[in-house]
Amino acid sequence: MGSEPDAAELNGPLLARVPAVVAGEEVVPPWREQLTVRGIVVSAILGVLFCLITHRLNLTVGIIPSLNVAAGLLGYFLARTWKAALARFGIVSKPFTRQENTVIQTCVVACYGLAFGGGFGSYMLAMDQKTYELIGADYPGNRAEDVKNPSLSWMMGFMFVVSFLGLFSLVALRKVFIPVSVILGDGIYNIIKIIYATIKEIVNTRSKEGRLPLVWVQDDDGSSKLSSEEKLLNEVFVKDSIPPWLAGSGYVGLAAISTATVPMMFPQLKWYLVLSAYVVAPLLAFCNSYGTGLTDWNLASTYGKIGLFIFASWVGQHGGVIAGLAASGVMMSIVSTAADLMQDFKTGYLTLSSPRSMFVSQLIGTALGCHCSSHLLALLDGLRYWQS
Repeated sequence: MGSEPDAAELNGPLLARVPAVVAGEEVVPPWREQLTVRGIVVSAILGVLFCLITHRLNLTVGIIPSLNVAAGLLGYFLARTWKAALARFGIVSKPFTRQENTVIQTCVVACYGLAFGGGFGSYMLAMDQKTYELIGADYPGNRAEDVKNPSLSWMMGFMFVVSFLGLFSLVALRKVFIPVSVILGDGIYNIIKIIYATIKEIVNTRSKEGRLPLVWVQDDDGSSKLSSEEKLLNEVFVKDSIPPWLAGSGYVGLAAISTATVPMMFPQLKWYLVLSAYVVAPLLAFCNSYGTGLTDWNLASTYGKIGLFIFASWVGQHGGVIAGLAASGVMMSIVSTAADLMQDFKTGYLTLSSPRSMFVSQLIGTALGCHCSSHLLALLDGLRYWQS
């Protein structure tokens, strides 16, 4: 970018398995320093862009590819461009680290993830007048009073009261998910290493008492380095852990606020139905996060359909359509954001990023997503963009 990179800048591999880290050549910045104004601005720019792309794909193709890698690469490019531009004017800025890049990626993913997980291309459009007319006024259960056209006021309010709960639902289980995600994510590589180690052990037959190396075939120095690197990963990730009481109280408090406000937006969805959704939501979020770690496929829409059928049948013909769709939105938002957060924690674990900085970045990205996704859908609705 025209300037010599600093020692602490992102000039090495993104993963933390580097001997230089163990040797102390790189200092991991505190979690507050990983959150920068530069990173938030870059995240906001990319978040708006990716929300627009997600809306376009959601309303036309219906398939949303994973944009995590693109978010990380573009975040790196814009941040380094920012730093180089300031350097031309003689302004010295903070070094750009891998932790800041991870935080940017986390914020962008949280922002554009709401464009899909928020249901802006599914249940929200299923409530409007056009859908009511396509189904037919004489269809059983399809009532004119259950129509709710997309509006910026209720869409943004609904997103704010339901989208943050998924962030608090599975925070206490992150230590369980990280090892599982890392092991399963590197499964093919580990299998190859196991086969190679087994063949080498049989050919050499040095000692029948030697144990079979499961993942790494290295000398004693390499093994000691590996254990030191893993120890560093664990120490950094656990040091800034999020207290379980904060996650629990946050979930309970937000659930209480949502239980009181959602029935005001959707009178068909009674308060006890919303409360029931929040009781079972952490279980579904666990299942979706586990499945996303296995397959890298977020099935939030599937769990939303489960909530739709259950709550629609619970309410019945008198308001069951809107109640089911609104409950679907509640379930989709929770399970989608929870899965995204667990995947981001895995990335943060490998890049020596603090869980606290990533959690705060996720909160910022979720707030940006509530604004961007709602405004963009309102704009596209006014332009009748989905008819193209």
